[in-house]
Formats: sequence, structure tokens, C-alpha cells
Amino acid sequence: MHITELPKDILDEISKKLSYEDYVNLKLTSKVVNDQFTTFDNQMSKTGGSIIKACQYGMECMVENFNYRILDKNTIIECLYIVCERGYLQLCKVLYKQLCSMSMSMSVSDDVNINSILRGESNYILRVSSENGHLDIVKWVYDTAQLNISDIRSVYCYSLHTAMRNGYTGVVRYLWSKGLTPEDIMEGDFVNTIYEVCKSKNKKMIGYLVKWLLYYINNNTNNTNNNIQLAKLLFKKLISNKRLYHADLIYNTGFILNIKTKYKILQNVLRMNSIKCLSWLWSKGVVIDDLFVRESLYMELPSLRYNTIEWLFNNGLDIKHFTNKEYCLFERLMECGFNTLKKVLNRLGENYIGMLSSKQIYNSIIFAIHTQQLNKIRFMCNKYLTKKILNNKKDNISYLINQSTCKSNILLYIIKCMIKHDIKISYITMYEIIVEIVLENKYSQLITLHSIPQYTKLVSSIINTYNNELLSNSLSCESLELTKFIYENGPK
Repeated sequence: MHITELPKDILDEISKKLSYEDYVNLKLTSKVVNDQFTTFDNQMSKTGGSIIKACQYGMECMVENFNYRILDKNTIIECLYIVCERGYLQLCKVLYKQLCSMSMSMSVSDDVNINSILRGESNYILRVSSENGHLDIVKWVYDTAQLNISDIRSVYCYSLHTAMRNGYTGVVRYLWSKGLTPEDIMEGDFVNTIYEVCKSKNKKMIGYLVKWLLYYINNNTNNTNNNIQLAKLLFKKLISNKRLYHADLIYNTGFILNIKTKYKILQNVLRMNSIKCLSWLWSKGVVIDDLFVRESLYMELPSLRYNTIEWLFNNGLDIKHFTNKEYCLFERLMECGFNTLKKVLNRLGENYIGMLSSKQIYNSIIFAIHTQQLNKIRFMCNKYLTKKILNNKKDNISYLINQSTCKSNILLYIIKCMIKHDIKISYITMYEIIVEIVLENKYSQLITLHSIPQYTKLVSSIINTYNNELLSNSLSCESLELTKFIYENGPK
């Protein structure tokens, strides 16, 4: 036997003890039609809380049969807001009839014009229904309340823009048809709309966005500066989202030809690593010149993938741009990933090294050490580190090794490079390095130095000679391992 087949008196007792959640679950899981739950509805409709929950669930039977005499106007309005937000048009009509009945102290039939009652709440209803994309409720409010846009301009603008930001094409199209003016576009914070719509990547909304801007530009000729700023902003966002068809429409307005703006846009495109967008910009007359390199490429080179750089090489980028003293791309190239760095340097060829100064190469190796990427350090040292670059200067050698103490494997590699190029580390330089290692509590680096056959005796000699000083330093660092090693290698 199904629960609804029970006698009425039993059903009444059950409904008194049934929680609202259980009631809703029973109703939602049952295959019985709504009118079979009338007994339950009547029992659950004794408090205002139950009607609010009924509105949240969209339960037409309960809302239509509720005893509204026990409620005040504010509770009914609260229910109205709920059903508008959730898109229950039929419940909107039911609740409005109750509001009208309460205000006029009489029942209201379906054909009674509730225009005056509806207008009182239309602002919020329009906002919330537009924001949530309920086109049927938006239409109903407009048609029933006979709204005049000029009377609710700010609400209209807010609704139009929020619907666009949330991607509700039907609501946008309907509101647009009600009399959009150029001022309405700005009233609803068009700049924020540009950001939100482009971020959503909704093709239809982006199309409307461009349509809005072109409409605004064509009908707002007195404020040219504002037109330019909006065109630039939207153009940048369209390019960033690779909406080239729509970007072309904005480009044709002629507002984005400013030199500074052009290179700023180029900078954004480079950051995107979009060859498609680069090709489109090149079709508009962009070329690789000194200004492009200085304003755009120099800033974004570290973020470029190799296929983007290769495209630039094929479209005018040249070796001379990597040797310019004013904006040396070589320095920025060192910030690229290892694979990109390696491929670009190989592409530039062996002759490129002769165009760089010893100082540039030395600084690039130091930078590679700072990044602590051993593969990059190996590549740079194998390809560019020479005795001539170091010039056998104590300061250069000392600084290079000191920087290498950041990691044991890097230190070991740099020392081996020195040995390979027959560059000897002096007693004083080695002493300074050991003191630095001890002060910074780098036990593994000291072990590494001591393990290199060519420098084992030198390291042991320094530890033995300056044992007291090094022990004092190691004790101050509270390093047991370091102190033990220095003590064991000190005077017997």
C-alpha cells in the first residue's frame, strides 16, 4: 500500500510529525501527482517558514493552496524574491496576486491588471531575474508592469550589464531591444563588463560587446578620448583571447594605431606565445624593428617558447638584435628555459660568441650559477668559458667560485672547469672560499673541495694552518659535522 492510500485521519497524524525535509523527499521521490499531496500541503502550510521553503523548492501545489491570511506583506515579498531568483514564473504570478489581493483587500482574478503592485517591486525582480538569466520573468515584469525605461534607468543598466557578464544572450537581446542609449553602456560600468566577458570567453557575448562599443563610438562622437581608451582596452582583451575576427572590427575604427599602444599589445601577444595572433598583427603592417625589440621583445623574451622565437627569426629577427649594447637580448636570453636557451644560441651560430664581450659572457655564467640549473651551467661553461674570459684575475676567479658554493655539485663542476682550462686557484683565494663555506655552514661543499685530488693538499694545509679560526667559526654556527671535520684535519 502506498502512503497516500492511508485513511485521512492517519495521514493527518503523519503530517503533524513529518519534518519538512522528509516531506520534500517524500514528494520528490513519489510518482504520485501533486494533487494527491493536498493533505500534506495543508498540514505543512501552518507557518510562514514552510511557504518560504516551498518557494525554494518550486512546489506549486503548496504555494497555490497556502493560507496567506496568516502572513504579512513582507513575508510574501520575500517569497516573491526567492521564486524570481530561482526562475519560477508561475509562482511569481501566484504571489503577486496575493500581494495585490492583500493591498486591495479583495481577491484578484487572472485578468486583473496588477500593474501598480508589480511596479513597486519591479526593480529588484528585474535585477535578480536578469542576473540569473530568467528571460521569461524579465519579459513578464516588463509586459505586465508596463515599465518605462527612463523611470528605471540605473536598474535597467545594471540588469543589462550583469546579464552580459553572466552570458545570458536572450536577456541581453531583449533588454537591448527596449531602448539602449550610448549613456546606458557607460552607466553599467562598461570597463568591468569588458574584463568579465573577455574572461568568460563566451563568443556570443564577445560579439555583443564589440557591437556595444561600435554603437557607443558611432553615437558618442563628442567624447573621442573616451572612445579611444575603450577601443584600446577591448582590443587588447580581444587579442589576449585570440578573438581576431572581433579584434579586426575594433582595429578598423582607427583608434588603436597609437605607437605606444601597438607595442604594448605586441608585448601581450608575445607573452601569450600565440603565432596566430602574431601573424594577424604582421598582416596589419607590424615589423621587427629596433622599437619592437626595445619596447616588446626585450621585456617578454624570458617567457617565450622556442617556436615563437623561431617564428620571429623567420620574420625579421636577426643576430644584430642580440648584440645591441643598448638593449642586449643575450642578457634576457639567459632567463629563458634551458632548452630555449640552447636552441637559440645554436641558431645564432658560432660567430655569435665573437660579437659578445668577455664581461657579458662572464656575467651570463654567474647568472646561470644563480639559477642553480646545472644543465644551463654546463652548457654555458662548455661553450663559452675560457681562460681569456676569466683573465686570470683573482677577483673574477674568487667571485665565480664563491657563487658556486650554493650547491656541492655546482661547486664541483666549476672547479673541474678551472682545472680543465688550467686555471689555478691561489692559496689566498682558497682560504677566503673555505672561510666563507664555514661561516655559511656548508659542510658538504667543504667535503667536495677536499675530495678534489688537485686541491686536497691545499685544503688540508689551510685547515691545519687556520684551525683555531675555522673551529671558532664552525662552533658559532653550531655545526657538529663541520666542527668534527675541521678538528680531525687540524694539527695532530
